[in-house]
Amino acid sequence: QTQSTWGWHMLRLFRFMTTQTPMKKLKLADSILLQEQEEKIFKILVDVVETEGLQTQLRVAGGWVRDKLMGRDNEDIDIALENMRGKDFAERVNAFLGNKGTVAVIQANPEQSKHLETARMKIENMWIDLVNLRSETYADDSRIPTSTPFGTPLEDALRRDLTINAMFYNLHTRQVEDLTGRGIADLECGIIRTPLEPVHTFLDDPLRVLRSVRFASRFRFELDADLREAAQLPSVLDKLQKNVSRERIGAELEGMLTGPAPELACQLIFELKLFPVIFELPPLPDVSDPAEVRQLYLEAQGFACRTLPMVSDVCSRISDHRLQSDAHRTLLLAILVARFKDLFYRDSKNKTLPVVQYVLRESVKCKMSIVTDVTVILSELHRFKLPYSRKTAGLLLRALKHTWELALCLSALMDLVAGHDTLAHHAAYRQSIIADSLVDPSDVASMVNVWNIRHIVDGSRVCELLGLPKGPLVGKCLEAVMEYQLEHPSESADQVAAWLVCNSESILASARATVSNKHTCKP
Repeated sequence: QTQSTWGWHMLRLFRFMTTQTPMKKLKLADSILLQEQEEKIFKILVDVVETEGLQTQLRVAGGWVRDKLMGRDNEDIDIALENMRGKDFAERVNAFLGNKGTVAVIQANPEQSKHLETARMKIENMWIDLVNLRSETYADDSRIPTSTPFGTPLEDALRRDLTINAMFYNLHTRQVEDLTGRGIADLECGIIRTPLEPVHTFLDDPLRVLRSVRFASRFRFELDADLREAAQLPSVLDKLQKNVSRERIGAELEGMLTGPAPELACQLIFELKLFPVIFELPPLPDVSDPAEVRQLYLEAQGFACRTLPMVSDVCSRISDHRLQSDAHRTLLLAILVARFKDLFYRDSKNKTLPVVQYVLRESVKCKMSIVTDVTVILSELHRFKLPYSRKTAGLLLRALKHTWELALCLSALMDLVAGHDTLAHHAAYRQSIIADSLVDPSDVASMVNVWNIRHIVDGSRVCELLGLPKGPLVGKCLEAVMEYQLEHPSESADQVAAWLVCNSESILASARATVSNKHTCKP
C-alpha cells in the first residue's frame, strides 16, 4: 500500500510538471483552402465521375480534413467512394487520362492496418489512395474485421477511431461533412473522443487506445472522460495485449516518442495503465509472484515519473546543443526501461540475456540499433562516477560511442532522482572530454573521434612482437595497447611497441587471468 501510494504521488507530481496551460478554443478555417495541385487532382476525379456517369460520390476522408481545418498542410489524400471499389475507379481515372497514370493495388494486410484492398494512383505527381466507404464487423478474438461491406458515409464515419479523424470533404459540394456531429466541435475544443461508445470502439480494435494517446500528445488535446474510463477496463487492456501485434504497438509508441510532446504521451501511458501492456516482460526466473511483477512496473513507472520532467533542463545544462528527435527518443526509452537493467531471462535456447533487450526488441519491436544503444547506455553509465582521466573517459567513450552524451545526461538524472545534485560534475566531465580532444571540439555534436581510433600497434604486430597465435590473448593485449595510447597520445607506433615488449610479462599475465576467468564464469 505504501509503495502504491508513493507511485500515485509520483504520478501526480509528473502530471503537474507536464500539464500545459488549458488550451484555448482553436480557431478553425471557415472553409478548406485547396492548393493548386489539389485543385487539379480533385477536378480530374470529379470530371471522371461526371463524364462516365458514375453513381458515386467522392470524399476526402480522415487526417487530411482535420489538418486542413487546423490550417496545416497534409499530402496524405485518402479518397472514399460510395458503392464502388477503389481499384475500379482508379482504372476509370487512368483511362480518362489516356492510360498515362500509375495504378497500384495494395492488397489487404491487417498487420499493417490495411483491412481491405486499397488502390493507389499517382496524379499530378501526387499519390492518392482510393477505397470504398465501408462498415465493419469484428470477431471477438481479433482486431481484424471479419467483413467490410459497402457502407454509407455515416457508417464509415462511425467505424473510425476518433471524431476528429471521421470528417469528410465532399469533392462535389466542396463542403466539410461532420456526420458524427462532434468532429468540428471536438477539434475546436481539443477533445479526443470516439465516434461510438469508447468501449465498443476499443473492443473492436484495441489499437485505437494507443492511437488516442498519440493524437492527444501530438495536438496536446484532452482525452474524453468516457474514453479514459474505457481505455483502462481490464477487458480492453487484455485485448490490446493479446490481439494487437507487437509491431503495431511499437509503431504507435515510436510515433509518440518522436512526436512534439513525448513526455505527455508517457504521462498518458501511465495514467491509462498501459505501461505493463506496452513494455511486456518475459518470464523471469527469480520473479514468479504477480505481486512482485507489479512492484517492478510500479518502481519503473515511479522512476520515469520523477525523471522525465527534468530531461530537457538537465540536458540543456550539461550539453550546449539540443537533443535531436531520435536521440531524445533513445534517452526516453532508456529512462522507461532503466528499472529492468539488472534483470536477466533465459531465451528459448536457454541463453541468459538482459531483460532490457527483450522488452525493446520483442515487446516494442525497436530497431536493433536502438536496442544496442539503450543496452550500452544502461550498462555503462555508472562509470561516469569514476574520477576523470583521459584513459577512463576514452575507454568509456569507446564503449558508448555516439551515445556518450545521452549516457552522461542519464547518469546525472539518476543522481538527481537519488537526491544527489551532480550536474556540475557531469558538465565538467563533458568539458574535460572536449578539452582532451576525445571528441572533435570543432563539431561536438558529430561525436566522431575516440571510438574510431585504431590501435597504433595492430593485432598482427602484437602476434609478431610477443610470439602469440591469433586468439583471445591478442585481444586483451590490444586493450592494453589502447589504454596506453589514450594515456600517451603523442607517442609513435615504435614507442608503443617498445612499451608493449618491455611490459609483456605483466600484460600477458593479466590477459591470461582475464581470459581464464571469463571461461570459468561462462553460463
